[in-house]
Amino acid sequence: MKKLFYSILIIVSFMMFSSCHEEEDMFLNVEKEASLDSPILKSSSTINVHLLNMISLINTMIDQELIKKGNGKALIAKIRTILKNIEKENNNAVLNQLNALKNHVKALINSGAIILEQGQKLSELIESGENLLAGIFIDPRDNNKYSIVKIGEQIWMGENIRYNVDSDCRAYNNNEYLVNSFGRLYSWASAQNACPEGWHLPSDAEWTKLSDFLGGYLVAGGKLKTISGWYSNGNGTDDYGFSLLPGGFSFATHFNSFGQMANLWSSTTTEHNSNYAWYRYVNYRGSALVQRSILKNNRFSARCIKD
Repeated sequence: MKKLFYSILIIVSFMMFSSCHEEEDMFLNVEKEASLDSPILKSSSTINVHLLNMISLINTMIDQELIKKGNGKALIAKIRTILKNIEKENNNAVLNQLNALKNHVKALINSGAIILEQGQKLSELIESGENLLAGIFIDPRDNNKYSIVKIGEQIWMGENIRYNVDSDCRAYNNNEYLVNSFGRLYSWASAQNACPEGWHLPSDAEWTKLSDFLGGYLVAGGKLKTISGWYSNGNGTDDYGFSLLPGGFSFATHFNSFGQMANLWSSTTTEHNSNYAWYRYVNYRGSALVQRSILKNNRFSARCIKD
């Protein structure tokens, strides 16, 4: 049994980095090791059932990628705890923890953190009403890859857009190294053209719909923020794989609030002044996803939502 769990631990660890074909080979090896004839599983019929159910769930991830890294780490931590109890031959604890791990894997699948194979079309999933999404979108304009998450009825990119629209968008502090993780900073006009075909910059109403689904704006930001990377440990729980990072902002030649604040454009101009647009911000001090308006020549991050 110990051998089996070390195998699963290795599998989950490699899921963060391995190719789809490598994952498939590893899962096939586990299936062979976890057959009913295996001596590893003969010690307890009850544990057998839990193990096989869990393996069945994990095997649904063949040809998939675990995009949400925080959940991958949580899985590994849970498996390590179970390993310790196996070494102590504490069967009751093992049974309880196996059941908890099964539920954890189910939650990952239901939240969309564990995703279907890349070859399945997004339109097919939407039409079938599935709660799981094809996990990678490749932007044909520059071949940048983006994770995809479903939150409520909305489908979002799980990363800030990186497309280089024009001279009015830039990397924070003009450091191109930061673009891959934090995306680019766009003026409002540039942000209108940042999203690829089939996607668009969210309207103010779409941001509000997201906040409402997450339980209101006062808590929404905490559920969208990454589990690390925010100043003064002002991290979130990243419940849906939105993976919001504090990319700061830019005005004229100045840059500010990197590590402390995420600012995201909406496509909506304010009613009172056409030079202003609505946006959302989250800072390290709290969990709110706050609506504000600002001059359109500021440069903020942009996130795309599916048409």
